[in-house]
Amino acid sequence: MTRNFAHIIFSFLLLSGFVALSGSSHSSNKLGIFSNWSEVGDTGQSGGAFFNSAEEAYYLRGAGHNIWSNKDGFGFLWKEVSGDITMEGSVTIIHLSKAPHRKAGWMIRSSLDPNAAHVTCALHGDGLIALQYRPAKGAETKGIPFQMKFADSLRLEKRGKLYTMTAIKDKQLIETKSVSLEGFEGPLLAGPWVCSKDVEQLEAARFGNVRFYDKDSK
Repeated sequence: MTRNFAHIIFSFLLLSGFVALSGSSHSSNKLGIFSNWSEVGDTGQSGGAFFNSAEEAYYLRGAGHNIWSNKDGFGFLWKEVSGDITMEGSVTIIHLSKAPHRKAGWMIRSSLDPNAAHVTCALHGDGLIALQYRPAKGAETKGIPFQMKFADSLRLEKRGKLYTMTAIKDKQLIETKSVSLEGFEGPLLAGPWVCSKDVEQLEAARFGNVRFYDKDSK
């Protein structure tokens, strides 16, 4: 996608219903199945999110320094969940940021603290796909890269202590990575996220064909 075309899309999104934020967290009935939008950690810019019912797609925009090391900065659209979880859908980065590793994906997180434990399904702007996780609060983030570049659909699942990420391409090529983690107890936060890897610039992402299942799903 060319940079000019990306800015045309982003300008359209700004007029189409992004939930505008003046603080770090916000709830709205424009967020579809999710409950809240939050700026986690050092983001530098205020972002937002909205659900386009005509497309059945979620649009996110956010900044943030990274999701890595022992603390994070990013934009997060989430709901509180417990038990087993499945999140799946297409993830398209709109390429507003210049950072090669700007990224977006799915996340299961223990809290909104910048150094919270998390398991993250990540698509980067250069096509890199990885399962990334922080096993405990304040610990260093670890990553398991995929051989596949880009994907048509990404899935993140929690089954007890096992967290599995799946990348699907051309409806046939499937690659899966898993990690088993202790300590994710009680209510968790789950949903899509976006990070520009540049606190001075926003990035945007589209999540389509979203499927979300937890114990409260009908």
